[in-house]
Amino acid sequence: MKKVLVGLTALLVATGAGLASDCTSNGKKCGCKPKKYRVIYVTAHNPETMYDNSMFEAQEIGPDYRMVPMERSAAMHDRRTSFAEDEKYYDNYSEAYDDQFDDEPTPVARTHSDMAGGYIGGRVGIDLVSWKNRYKATPITAAADLGSDHDEYFMQPVFGGDVFVGLHLNPAVRLDLEAGYISQFEDSDNEFTFKLSAPYTTLNAYYDFINGFYLGVGAGMAFPKATMDWAHFVAGSGTERQTSFMAAIMGGWTYYLSDRVVLDLRARIAGFEGPKWTRGVTGYGTLESIQIKTGYIVDTSFKIGLRFEF
Repeated sequence: MKKVLVGLTALLVATGAGLASDCTSNGKKCGCKPKKYRVIYVTAHNPETMYDNSMFEAQEIGPDYRMVPMERSAAMHDRRTSFAEDEKYYDNYSEAYDDQFDDEPTPVARTHSDMAGGYIGGRVGIDLVSWKNRYKATPITAAADLGSDHDEYFMQPVFGGDVFVGLHLNPAVRLDLEAGYISQFEDSDNEFTFKLSAPYTTLNAYYDFINGFYLGVGAGMAFPKATMDWAHFVAGSGTERQTSFMAAIMGGWTYYLSDRVVLDLRARIAGFEGPKWTRGVTGYGTLESIQIKTGYIVDTSFKIGLRFEF
């Protein structure tokens, strides 16, 4: 039995020595003891088998490397730069470790504050606008001559667009200032022509999730402009402009086309109050004037755009 144990021990020692002599890294003998690199930020070199935008720990196993995912909270720090080149992940290199790591410079991880940065961009798409126009005749006895006391509009499609400039406060939270335009809607009915458009500006706050989706809220001012034309209106301006408080909630998804160019898909629901004005009437029975009230306007929009980060 003792001879068998001695023989097995000799065989294991010989096998270990053989493996050690064959283990190399970049053509250099390194033995079989794995080297453990410091934690660094890296790109996901194989998106099919690893998570993009994650922080990994690099370990050298002989001549091979494998990327070991770290905890989810650490991964949050680097998801904005999933396609960046190496120098975007490293602020500087420590030459003191060159010899220790086979003459390869050792990267120093970027800090949390380094991930903040500005961006600009724009979006285009469709706005589905809903509201109700209410009409009030003067004198009240002339209401029958008016024919209707309201018109209701639901999900009327118009073109919309916006531009924005913003700042990443950290990898998860960003703010931007948005200026947009809900293009003109026009409706003609019973000799009446009604038009409505609305430029606006809002300050938005977004929270970016690690999978690319985001949620946001916004607040600002809308400047709706409404026009009502009719052959029997007294000559003069038929246009009314109003400044209204605007609130919005948003949800969307982003995808990094490169380290600085981001595809942005966004859905938004916003609301603001429409204008109210009165127009005089002549030559139409007993009708003297019509008060026109464009009620609360709900804008549901779907847009696609690009964001350029710097």
